[in-house]
Amino acid sequence: MDGGTNVYISMGTYDEDVSGVSASLFGGYDASDGWSRDIDANTTTINGQTEYGVELVGVNGTTVAIDGLTVNGADSVAGTSAGVFLEGNNVLVSRNVLTGGDDSTASVGLLVSGVAPTWLTVVDNVIDTGTGATTTAAGFYGFIAGPSSFINNEIGSQDSSTGATYGAVLAPFAGSFLFHGNTFTAGDAGVGNSIAVYHLQQQPHSLWFENNEVMGGESTTGGSVGIYSIAGGHWNVVNNYVASTDALTSSIGGAFAYGGSLFADGNDFIVDGTATGTAIAFYSALKSTSFVTNNFADGGDADDISVGFALVSEDGSAVVSNNTFLGGSGDKSYGVYAAFDYNSFPPSVQFINNAVDAGTGTTSAVNVSDWSDANLGAWFMYNNNFSGASPDCIVYTDFDTGCETDIADVDECDWFNCGVAMGNLDETPGFVNPGSGNFHLLGTSNLIDAGINPLTVLGLPGNDTLFIDYDGENRPAGGGWDIGFDEVP
Repeated sequence: MDGGTNVYISMGTYDEDVSGVSASLFGGYDASDGWSRDIDANTTTINGQTEYGVELVGVNGTTVAIDGLTVNGADSVAGTSAGVFLEGNNVLVSRNVLTGGDDSTASVGLLVSGVAPTWLTVVDNVIDTGTGATTTAAGFYGFIAGPSSFINNEIGSQDSSTGATYGAVLAPFAGSFLFHGNTFTAGDAGVGNSIAVYHLQQQPHSLWFENNEVMGGESTTGGSVGIYSIAGGHWNVVNNYVASTDALTSSIGGAFAYGGSLFADGNDFIVDGTATGTAIAFYSALKSTSFVTNNFADGGDADDISVGFALVSEDGSAVVSNNTFLGGSGDKSYGVYAAFDYNSFPPSVQFINNAVDAGTGTTSAVNVSDWSDANLGAWFMYNNNFSGASPDCIVYTDFDTGCETDIADVDECDWFNCGVAMGNLDETPGFVNPGSGNFHLLGTSNLIDAGINPLTVLGLPGNDTLFIDYDGENRPAGGGWDIGFDEVP
């Protein structure tokens, strides 16, 4: 079947492989009723028999589509079983239920490999794996080239007692990629990591990741991660809920690492569980400009170290404004953990109007812990609030084991790696109901109007998000900027 051909499939169950197709496939028809179409009532199911349920090949100059089908990969494959395998150009995947096979070495709902599509749109699908994958379970796995869009999909994986689990494994080439309104979930992993969104590819690209819900699963031998990016590119991360849970090694809400740049605004980064090792709600390790505003990060529980926000910067600068960072509970807890280094350009962080809680570490609880090994004067701290039940240090610097315990000493800026510090506070923040997870400000909070207009101190251009809070309300609402992610109307 050639590109440009449409194939209409009547409801029913088809136990066969659909291989090497370059035509568009449409399910949900009733042949006995004049080929009327209702994809919900007229279920059209294809069950693969060898590897893939459907192998769809795009053709240059034409768009092929798969719409309104239920497609299952073959079971018990000694390799990869996939509901749908895609390659080639210009592909639309919409309104399908795609599932990898059961009891296979690897199970993938939607697999993109070979010649990556140059235009891929995935909309309103349920994409999942089969059960019992022995090494890898991934709802989506693929090499994609832009422009590509993933909109309003449910993408996840089932548990694997002997392997790693992923919601989606993304390997984008050059281009622009949109992820909007999706749910990414990883099943529990018996061996290895459970990662809801795993991003790997070193080609230049940008990702717009907005209004998604991302949840890593449990891991009894490895880590649980919401988003794990180990590639370059530019991330725009806006209004997402990103969470991890119980893990043997590390539990990390969102980790953006190894090059590239980051714009993160209005997100929740949550460790919703306990890590035997380290728990980090939000981790950024980048080599160019980062802009982090209006986020909430909760470090959760760990036997070893719990961190709200970890910032590692090399040859880059960051604006971190109006966030709320919470260190969790552990042997050591840090509201913010940072380390700076450089090869060509000294890094700096403009740290403005943030609410930072040190957590409840049993050995030590610190608001800001700096582990840099060079005195770069990287910190520019303005009008932040540092709180905690009984923090050991407001600022701790590992290079000289310095510990600032008094807010006046913090503002004197006579500590290792300080560039500027002024207007900082150590007030009780006055959150609405922290016990139930509501970290908005009470109307009586000391953090109201205690901030500063970030544009008055920024050495970098401003951004509209400085004038809007986590809830989309305007800043400032009163006599000045409030501290933290919330601006009280």
